[in-house]
Amino acid sequence: MMNKLVEFHLKEMVRASKSERDGHPEYAERLRAAGKLRLMVMKPDEITELAKMLTSKEQRYEDVRDQLLNEIEGIKANTQWMRNLFDGD
Repeated sequence: MMNKLVEFHLKEMVRASKSERDGHPEYAERLRAAGKLRLMVMKPDEITELAKMLTSKEQRYEDVRDQLLNEIEGIKANTQWMRNLFDGD
């Protein structure tokens, strides 16, 4: 059974993509900013589960997990994205 946070995160990232496709880039950015915040609070086992969900046949999930962990470090280092959480339409 998929972890609820991981499941919610994946659904919201799909929603962000659809919003951008449908001409709502500001809303998509807000959804992506919330996704970055979720990534920052995920536990190691949740990051591993997310990596397994995102891994293609050509990849190892450990490599994807390491990429996610590097991405999270970048998110923590650059907080500019946080303004998208609060920008209104």
